[in-house]
Amino acid sequence: MPLITIGVGSSWLSSPVSLIVIGLFGFGVGMLIYHRATHYIQTKEEARSNVGCAPIVEGFIYGLYLISIIVIYGLTVRGISLCALGCILLAASTIDFTVRMIPNGLVIMGICVWGFVSIFYCSISQDISMCQFISGTGKLAPMPSIAESLFGGLAMSILLTMLAFAFKKLTGKQGIGGGDIKLVLVIGLFLGISPIISTLVIACILSIIQDIMKSLIHPLLDNSHTFPFAPALAISTWIILLSEALPTM
Repeated sequence: MPLITIGVGSSWLSSPVSLIVIGLFGFGVGMLIYHRATHYIQTKEEARSNVGCAPIVEGFIYGLYLISIIVIYGLTVRGISLCALGCILLAASTIDFTVRMIPNGLVIMGICVWGFVSIFYCSISQDISMCQFISGTGKLAPMPSIAESLFGGLAMSILLTMLAFAFKKLTGKQGIGGGDIKLVLVIGLFLGISPIISTLVIACILSIIQDIMKSLIHPLLDNSHTFPFAPALAISTWIILLSEALPTM
């Protein structure tokens, strides 16, 4: 069966009612992610009273994310897989913001989603619009090939691991955490080598801004020496995904 694809110019997606429905669905999914993340956080001894943002805020954020992804990429393999990636990033951001960790389950889930889309789902289809993921061809922001995805995810995660090890040896301080490196691996699998580099650059800039703001309003914030990197990765990933549509506008 061919994959349902709805292009950017489709009248279905241009309907305000459709956008509202997509937004409300994303709002509900975002709130569900918040509550599931909260349940996980409450099982941790180091959990604090504040858990990420308010559920309404997270629902609103994912609603906007879902609208932007569906409008830009349509109901394609690319669009649906990026919606799943958004769920993983939102959950990781909520948990990392609160307990400074990213569950391995989220990383495994991301790898499984990418593997299902890129290997199993495409291999059983004869439709070229679905198998374009393998070759990396397409009209709007094509999916990276499997080789590019693996290189982007593995190369950047290995590089970050080496940099984190060297930083700790030189300074004695903890740099980027293992959970963040594994999350970069997942994002790299979905985006490929070039976008993941841009994503990391933007995420680092956002983290520097966050650190400066934290120092300016100190001691209103906690005194921990670590800061959550997952929210910066999530925001930078969204920015890169939105930027892919600019050449077509």
